Amino acid sequence: LRDAVGQEQKIEAENVLALAFDPEETTLAWYPYDGLFLRDLKTGTVRRREVSPIYDMVFIPGGKIWLAGGIVGEYDVANNSLLPIKDLMGKVNRVAPGSGTQAAFSAPKTIGSIGLDFRCMRSMQRDGNGLLNGVALTPDGKTLLYSSPDNVGIYEAKNCDLLATLYPVGDTDWVIATPDGLFDGSDAGWTQAAWRFGDKLSDVVPMESFFADFYHPGLLAELIRGERPKANAPAKDLDRRLTGVKLTGTADGALRSEEHTSELQSLTNL
Repeated sequence: LRDAVGQEQKIEAENVLALAFDPEETTLAWYPYDGLFLRDLKTGTVRRREVSPIYDMVFIPGGKIWLAGGIVGEYDVANNSLLPIKDLMGKVNRVAPGSGTQAAFSAPKTIGSIGLDFRCMRSMQRDGNGLLNGVALTPDGKTLLYSSPDNVGIYEAKNCDLLATLYPVGDTDWVIATPDGLFDGSDAGWTQAAWRFGDKLSDVVPMESFFADFYHPGLLAELIRGERPKANAPAKDLDRRLTGVKLTGTADGALRSEEHTSELQSLTNL
């Protein structure tokens, strides 16, 4: 370890699975296979606690650590005490800090948010995703985010309700959509999205068809700030009939136009 003025401390450790600094940078915690170790970086003293395998850990305010792995729970550094969460044992492999004593966690095909007075979990298969690259909470602890190979999910942290999904388009563009139909994106991003009204690939209409109803500039920034914008009417409740013109021939060879409508079967964001 090397501090800002170049002073070094050497720590001998092998097979380290998890490592974390406290916010004040006075304590280093790490887990090899033989216990949880904590080193006071001012005095050099080391403490060890016997725990089940740990795959990830983060310090939270108050001198505590959220642990994830074979053991899941909140560890109090000063008191050397552990508050385990038994029904999550062995099911969580990543954890990220949030506001206060809150944390976000991920497990295979599952994300969640946890605090001292609440906990929620959500299966990613429910949202069409199974692979998770990472999980995080916004600084205010209100919004939970996860990344997968295909998109970024944005959730309400306290109940894990889906708020929106952010889709990358190419290398630099993007589009975001909420479950009730609000959308935003880069200029090249949202033009690649469409409303679907059937099972065929061709059963789509451009996003401009409902632009006035659902286009919401600044949607992503509002969600990250903790705001929760809503559509005036959910997409599923709209009058989904599309007006068109049908041309038919008459007996004398002339063309006759008839206005008709077709019913949208369903609306999806992408």
